[in-house]
Amino acid sequence: MSGGVLSSGRSAVAWAPFAQLRVKFSALVRRAAPRLRSGETLGTAIIVVAPSSLYVPIPSFAGLVHYPARLGVRRGIKTRYIRVRPSSEDRILMAHIPTGAGRTAWRASVLTLFPEMFPGPLGFSLVGQALQAGLWSLAVNQIRDFGIGRHRAVDDTPAGGGAGMVMRADVLAAAIDDARAREPDLPLLYMSPRGAPFTQERARALSQGPGVMLLAGRFEGIDERVIEARGITEVSIGDYVLSGGELAAMTLLDACVRLIPGVLGAEESLAHESFEGGLLEYPQYTKPREWEGRTTPDVLMSGDHKKIAEWRRAQAERITRERRPDLLDPKAKR
Repeated sequence: MSGGVLSSGRSAVAWAPFAQLRVKFSALVRRAAPRLRSGETLGTAIIVVAPSSLYVPIPSFAGLVHYPARLGVRRGIKTRYIRVRPSSEDRILMAHIPTGAGRTAWRASVLTLFPEMFPGPLGFSLVGQALQAGLWSLAVNQIRDFGIGRHRAVDDTPAGGGAGMVMRADVLAAAIDDARAREPDLPLLYMSPRGAPFTQERARALSQGPGVMLLAGRFEGIDERVIEARGITEVSIGDYVLSGGELAAMTLLDACVRLIPGVLGAEESLAHESFEGGLLEYPQYTKPREWEGRTTPDVLMSGDHKKIAEWRRAQAERITRERRPDLLDPKAKR
């Protein structure tokens, strides 16, 4: 898919792989914007992107506000239609679309060196459909835009010596301040293996707020001074180390977004998941009744809802005792 921009009057068509789309559409808007008067529209911009980019919120360009009108499919190519008008305020696609009585979209903002990684798996299934529907929004901020010098350096050697590189405090602070200027009410979390464990309780608390801002680090980590100066909270998704914070950020976002009202089709199922009520989930079965000599427990086929509930509770307690005794007794070792 080669990419390019066609324009005729105030209508425009831009097509490109997502990595090229920002540059080409930005150039188109910048050429047209100076000719617009207050309240005037640029017309309808038709953005054709690769299928894998279907749920990527198109970045804001030249300080304009983007409004989605409709989403269509033409011969397997994904097409997004947008109305654009001048504004002095920079916003992201679908950031403030009402999603119910008095409620706006839950907002996620990610600071990363690799914005092309997003939305990744967050663009698929129920979470991706919720992003398309405007139940939540995703802003991806390029840290390197605030890099130092000709090569936009974002890291340097660790003070005191040692292996690897450390992300600079001045670069990160500039990126954070820029993102916070647009989203001042979002809590800022840094994905770090030394952070407090991320739990279902924390996911639920975040899902009930306005959203979250996540800092995805790289290399050996980030300068401690920016953590202190910007009041950043460190969060860990497990006792292991990844090559960067992007996958951890996606994990955290998925855990939060699925708890937003309207994202899951059967919200009743949330009450029976692992960690709800302090227990791991009971075993699940479906058809066929018998498979490779193994059968579905008779109680589940009995139709006696009281006995089924008792069996599920007993199984949840058994599995929790065997696999996560610390959930039942905080003093117990895993």
